[in-house]
Amino acid sequence: MSEHSDFDDPSAADRFDTMPAPVGLCAEGMSEQDCREALRDLYEYLDGELTVERRERIRLHVEACGGCLSAYDFEVELRRLIARTCQCEAPEALRERVARALRDCDDDGGRRVET
Repeated sequence: MSEHSDFDDPSAADRFDTMPAPVGLCAEGMSEQDCREALRDLYEYLDGELTVERRERIRLHVEACGGCLSAYDFEVELRRLIARTCQCEAPEALRERVARALRDCDDDGGRRVET
């Protein structure tokens, strides 16, 4: 499997919740549910946010499943493209607004604060 960057897109995982499982491309003994679970957890897998056991299950599934391997390769390449092309610095006003929101959130005991 390909390497990945640390780019994070938390909303993108929602795309995989509605994707049909890649029927007919799985290795023997795998189900559509296996594909749905692997695709649902793909972003956490790429970001290294899963347990060792769950990472291994997904790795084995993706290696054996052509449809999930295609989804994995696409996301890895997309992350590389974004990392390569989106290297601009955030405007100072935006950085200040984010820092203020984080401070306000900490001051409110972790509750979300609109800015």
